[in-house]
Amino acid sequence: MKPPFIVDDSGDLSIFESVEEAERYLEPNDVEPGKCLAYDSEGRCLEGFDESKWFRHRVRLGPREGQPTHAPELLRGRLLYVLEGLETKETHEQLASLPLNELVAVAVEHLLSRDH
Repeated sequence: MKPPFIVDDSGDLSIFESVEEAERYLEPNDVEPGKCLAYDSEGRCLEGFDESKWFRHRVRLGPREGQPTHAPELLRGRLLYVLEGLETKETHEQLASLPLNELVAVAVEHLLSRDH
């Protein structure tokens, strides 16, 4: 899994520099079997595991797939959708033409400071 990590919370994207930060953000009720909760920077789909014990709540993230398959296209679409709603120096056409790693970098620039 390669940082940063993008959590898709019902359409609201949050970006975290480490998987541990993303795990602290997520709650056990966010975890559904087979649901893609987050992505790494390569578009690898990550799923959550509820490791809560007693009153100690904990979510762990792990890869749902070894190599990114269809998730990069899903991540690209989510990032483009969110970035269109923000003021960026790039036009939609410029953003749409960026490779995924550069699109993630633009999202980090605009979303990481917003989250923390």
